[in-house]
Amino acid sequence: MPAVIRRISIAFVALVVAGCSAVAPELRPSGQPGSSGAVVPPTRPVATPVAPPDPSTVGWMAVPSVGDAFAGAKVGPIAVGPAGIVALGSDSTDTALIAWSSPNGVDWDRHWLPPTTFGGGIPSHLFASAATGYVAIGSDMAVDGTIVRVVWTSRDGIAWTEDPDPSGRIDGVVFAGVSGQAAILVLESRRNPGAVLQVSQDGSHWLAAAIPNDGEVAGIAADVDGFVAWGGIRTALADGTVANRTVVWHSSTGTTWQEMPIDERSVRDDISGWFAGGGQAFIAGSEGWRSIQRDGTTTPAAGVPDGMSVSSGPAGIVAYTLPDVDACPRAIMMIGGGWVPTRAASGASCVPGPGINPTRMVALADGWLVLGQADRPSQTFGWLLRSGSAPEMAVGQVSGDPATPPAAAIQAVDRVVFPRPQHCPAEPLDATAIARLSRADRVGCFGNRDLTFRAWVVDPGEGYGGTCRNRIPDWLQDCVLPVWLLRGTADNADPTGALHALRRPDATGDLSGVGRWVRLTGHFDDPAAATCTDAISSGFVEDSVPVASLVRACRTEFVVTSMTNAR
Repeated sequence: MPAVIRRISIAFVALVVAGCSAVAPELRPSGQPGSSGAVVPPTRPVATPVAPPDPSTVGWMAVPSVGDAFAGAKVGPIAVGPAGIVALGSDSTDTALIAWSSPNGVDWDRHWLPPTTFGGGIPSHLFASAATGYVAIGSDMAVDGTIVRVVWTSRDGIAWTEDPDPSGRIDGVVFAGVSGQAAILVLESRRNPGAVLQVSQDGSHWLAAAIPNDGEVAGIAADVDGFVAWGGIRTALADGTVANRTVVWHSSTGTTWQEMPIDERSVRDDISGWFAGGGQAFIAGSEGWRSIQRDGTTTPAAGVPDGMSVSSGPAGIVAYTLPDVDACPRAIMMIGGGWVPTRAASGASCVPGPGINPTRMVALADGWLVLGQADRPSQTFGWLLRSGSAPEMAVGQVSGDPATPPAAAIQAVDRVVFPRPQHCPAEPLDATAIARLSRADRVGCFGNRDLTFRAWVVDPGEGYGGTCRNRIPDWLQDCVLPVWLLRGTADNADPTGALHALRRPDATGDLSGVGRWVRLTGHFDDPAAATCTDAISSGFVEDSVPVASLVRACRTEFVVTSMTNAR
């Protein structure tokens, strides 16, 4: 494969990020046997307090180079690690994958990645720490286009390697993750046994961390000297009932956990967040915000004003809002249990014409990098929020690879050959027999040739609902309900399943009505499948499905070209 990776050396910035990852053998914590739910006496360790800066010295600095770096791109996760700030995304026109790197948030380099990186899609999560380097949750694909999450690692955020160890595979959905200086911690949702807490100290080997007393974890966060997790413990009582208790646990490494002796008022019902930075720690929940002391006692604190987002990091805890009604960004800092305004933004830091809504924010060692996506397409704004006197605008530059991706970085249209299975349905064809095949085997048996057969149009009944991903062409998407459900018998309750069928825009005949026999012609592997895309133009994305996966999924759809009523 031609080299399309450009390496640079950039300075170390910081080690605080949010992120995700994988699976492995269970590591049982020591000193936590039994299920009594007793609180372990030791108090939560606390790192040497670092006083947050004086809010009056914290101000905004506009970074126009951010708009140049991310123009016309889909921007995914961002992390700060040992090689600096790294963001991952793709070109919105050619779907070529991009890594952006910066030593300071002002100067940016662009790097085109090989098209197979992350399985061809934008990762759902990106983490970084001094010990692990950069860790991304990317993708791999089965022949039929099914997505499997895979861990990818990098020392610089530019050259990426897929973890070949199956223990690095994500079996469920990662819905929370944090980075610390020595480890990455993720919370993965599975059907069985439910949420799984996993930790890695190198980005490749993952351990399932056991929580004391079979606690069920609901959320995780970085603490001033490690990690915290919160959730509940269920205890069976003598009368046959079950008592539920909200709990917070602490760990310095992410492997061994202890229950924290926190004031009951702070965890009476639920916990919605934990914020630590600048030597302070706060818990948020149904009882509002409370400041947490080293011995577990808590005191009331001011809640976050409506409409503001919160971020915590080494420099402290801030709530911020980007231009929407006003033209200037605003921020307040948590100091001693109350919110204190930072220096007001003005001049170059303000945006002519408000309308910024989606945001990305990453904590640096001495402040924050804030990105905002305007309502206007392909327009990204950037600011630095930090202490000290600074100009209202940073003069930065975008360098590295050219803005147009090389041919070697552009993903090829997928034309994988679906293998023919050992057994295929015999003529005359039957809709139920086709439905019993896997999606890949349907294309393996029939390719793209026209199939004609008699079928019963099923009445799908009621109770269906949901939302669909944006996809082009939209008619070639089986979501919530297809256009038709087809069976070989007039039995809606047949447990063997029905064949999902879509309608080509140029289809002819008697195309309306359910509960009837029809004779139809259709095919798999429609030519339009080669054009399938996710229809996301630009801006911030949580992740993206690999283009090849969309194409393969479209190729396995059955599309009808003609249909007539039959007996």
